[in-house]
Amino acid sequence: NRLLSLPAVRGMCRVPVVLKIVCKVQEYMGEDGLPRTMSGIYKQYICGQLYHSQLKIGPQPNVSVTDLSNIPSDIFPAFDKLCEISYQFCIDLKLVISDADLNDSLRDSVFNGS
Repeated sequence: NRLLSLPAVRGMCRVPVVLKIVCKVQEYMGEDGLPRTMSGIYKQYICGQLYHSQLKIGPQPNVSVTDLSNIPSDIFPAFDKLCEISYQFCIDLKLVISDADLNDSLRDSVFNGS
């Protein structure tokens, strides 16, 4: 029902990956909590994914993943680097980050936890 009041979001759901993201955010937040914009939906999706990653690591005192500006780099070391890469791709108007684009430091931080 919420999607009926959000025609721009509903239109984007024709893309399978976007539909999957919208469904996950709705699962996290409930139908009435779905953000009105795609940027809000993406933000909530990232927060939800980080939250679930945090649960796998174990409880961390005083750590909240509800605000993307306060993500602790010691717990999610690759997040800052991935944000830098994403930002640069936006500047360069690139649409896809390939595996080759990810440098060794990002791969090391993801796989080794460093």
